[in-house]
Amino acid sequence: MQASEYQRQAVAQPEADAPASTVETRLHGPVLFVTTSFPLHEKSTSGTFIKALVDALGDFCALEILTPADTRNLPVPGPEHRYKLHAFRYAPRRWQKLAHQPGGIPAALRRRPLLFLLLSTFLSRMLVSLLFEGRKAALIHANWSVSGALAGIAGSVLEKPVIITLRGSDVALAMRSRLFRALLKLCVHLSARVVTVSEAMAASVKKIMPDQTAKVVTIPNGVSEEFIDIAPRPERTDSPLQLVTIGNLTANKSISTLIEAVHCLRDKADLQLRVIGDGPERARLEARIQQLGLRENVSFEGTLPPDEIPEALAGTDVLILASQSEGRPNVVLEAMAAGRAVIASNIEGTRELITDAHNGLLFSPGDVDALAERIEQVYKDPGLCDRLGKAARQTILDQQLTWPSTARRYYRLYEELVGPESARAAEDY
Repeated sequence: MQASEYQRQAVAQPEADAPASTVETRLHGPVLFVTTSFPLHEKSTSGTFIKALVDALGDFCALEILTPADTRNLPVPGPEHRYKLHAFRYAPRRWQKLAHQPGGIPAALRRRPLLFLLLSTFLSRMLVSLLFEGRKAALIHANWSVSGALAGIAGSVLEKPVIITLRGSDVALAMRSRLFRALLKLCVHLSARVVTVSEAMAASVKKIMPDQTAKVVTIPNGVSEEFIDIAPRPERTDSPLQLVTIGNLTANKSISTLIEAVHCLRDKADLQLRVIGDGPERARLEARIQQLGLRENVSFEGTLPPDEIPEALAGTDVLILASQSEGRPNVVLEAMAAGRAVIASNIEGTRELITDAHNGLLFSPGDVDALAERIEQVYKDPGLCDRLGKAARQTILDQQLTWPSTARRYYRLYEELVGPESARAAEDY
């Protein structure tokens, strides 16, 4: 793809909506934010937490987003957006299905093996885009290990500092796959800083690369203030206990554990479970619901637009996360901010957020009986949801787990890396 074609695909923001010039001058150029998951269109659920961070960072610096295109026409940011968007094409439009899918690129490849034929083109187009769009950037900030490896190569060529933010899937894959471990090592080696969203992830990265520990920092994700503004749930009396689980329907989310737990309680508790999300496991899970006779108790609602998630949490008593592994689950943060009780699997990503029986309840991952016991516990004690929810919201407030706070920490890291030498290089370009 020629440079002029990339320029035509970049959709610029009106000058009136750009961040303050005084902020941009401090970095001597924009931050090139690279991600394989980003909500390109209205109501898209792809990387909504990435966009939340981008929106918050707009208060501190100028941003340009580099992300793959998808199967629809290239998007045009509205006046409310505070960034430039570069969506690179890597195939005929109807074949551009590698990114922006539930479970990310690995899940897309498992679902459609033919997409492996596009992988080399995808990676080469991303690298060319990085080299072209990164020339005037103050630094490159990549998300996930695939983007991070390519950003590291581009940063070395352009002599730009690179930050990579690793998430739960990056470390989980690296722990069980030599290929992804090599990819992770390449990312860390080529980056100036490696950001993890939890202390547990930081410990894992340091264990894999003990000689690179000085590069690793932890900046937790935040939560939007609209979740904090959700009104407390009235104490339940004779009504059913309203449960919800939200996320991609992949094997790692272990929704089957939750369904089996609901079945165990069928004659003991009046429960209603909403399953919000979509993915490759949906058909199998719906078949199991039919087999167990739970159609009156469990509803599959598909993926909801991001702006409807607060309303979904407002109408629930308990959020349940049954995942086998997570980095630092955003949906748990959102439920805690909303003052809702959380029952979550006892994994590294949740232990940093939840103290069992204080601001939530934990159970052993995959343990149907333990999960059923926790659900029955909150069902029999209507006041427990209220107590857990209040403590959960206070945790969010005490730890300042909001997107503005997260963005401020990232910006301080940007300033740390972009010193006088980088400034002179940008001015000479």
